[in-house]
Amino acid sequence: MAVESFVIAVNPGSASRKYGLYKKNSLIADVHFEHEANGITCTIKNDKQTVTLQNIVTDLSQCPAVLVSVLQDNGFIASTQNVGAIGIRIVAPTSFFLKNRFIDATALTALKALQRKSPLHIT
Repeated sequence: MAVESFVIAVNPGSASRKYGLYKKNSLIADVHFEHEANGITCTIKNDKQTVTLQNIVTDLSQCPAVLVSVLQDNGFIASTQNVGAIGIRIVAPTSFFLKNRFIDATALTALKALQRKSPLHIT
């Protein structure tokens, strides 16, 4: 039996983290981590349900580490093997990132050089 393959799109912002779970060209779920009065809230939405989780992370930098397990624990994917690719939206004031790139040593060096210009988006 073939394993379903999903793609995760990542949009790291200055005050929140947004993720989209896609299968082929269809959005399966939106995941949004943001600060609220009592800590960080994670909201997962699709056309059938909304799941709200409180304080599963204490800092937005922890979101990538818990994302796949949150999707798995809430029934959006069966296992980590279902994630075939991850794409990251990068806010970077340069033409280097205007086309799709793999995150390799060259891309990491370019990001580090641009961090001063966009510190809230490149961490």
